[in-house]
Amino acid sequence: MKRIIIFIPLAIILASCGIFGNAPIPAPQSSIPAWDGQLLVCGNTVSFAQNAVTPLPEYPAEERLGFCARSSKYLALHRQYGDKTTFFGISAETTSSFAVLYAPFMRRIYNNDTWEFAQQLNLALDTRVDQVVAQLQAGETGGAAFTQQLMTLEQNNVQTMLDALHASDPDIYEKMLKDFGGSFNPTNPMLLRAMNSEPFFAAYEASLAKIRLEIGGDVDFSNLAHRLKIAAALDQMIRAIAPNPEQGQ
Repeated sequence: MKRIIIFIPLAIILASCGIFGNAPIPAPQSSIPAWDGQLLVCGNTVSFAQNAVTPLPEYPAEERLGFCARSSKYLALHRQYGDKTTFFGISAETTSSFAVLYAPFMRRIYNNDTWEFAQQLNLALDTRVDQVVAQLQAGETGGAAFTQQLMTLEQNNVQTMLDALHASDPDIYEKMLKDFGGSFNPTNPMLLRAMNSEPFFAAYEASLAKIRLEIGGDVDFSNLAHRLKIAAALDQMIRAIAPNPEQGQ
């Protein structure tokens, strides 16, 4: 019952924006729906297509805990280096999702301690993004194996942060896992309608549903293997985006 209470505000806000209206409760996806590469981030529709040329919006560094600005930064890097690695696109997907969830009134789906930890995770990711840029500028050729190494390194670093939080404050750690668990394993019909009416989140939730089927249960954010599956799913979403028609391709 608690999970339903947590997510009703998100569904209400999305409904008020006309995102799902009176759509029926979605049936489980048998396949992952196509994502057109468009996502509304901090009031702007942005394209995740590597060949997009529309100028990316600029955001104040402090807006929504910095998620907006960092998401735009990673998208710019994806446009520049997407032929070498999808790491920047994956980073943009993750960061823009936080930005969406931190919108006014919607942010209450996580408690303040969870948001503080999410920001710490994202700031640590930002450091690694800069390191990857330096590697590419130094001549790293990139490729699928390189991206896999980056995702594995990233999730090992996340594990270190999780272990440190668990050791320093088990109560906050447990609250964070419960909050994140509600996002990775949604059960509220209103939330599912909202997610399945927005192409990015529909594809993302279908990917999560596939992961839950593979592991035979809920996605556990504390489980390294589960997080790597999520990263791989985001990687596939990036790779499946069709070339942006604004460049005539």
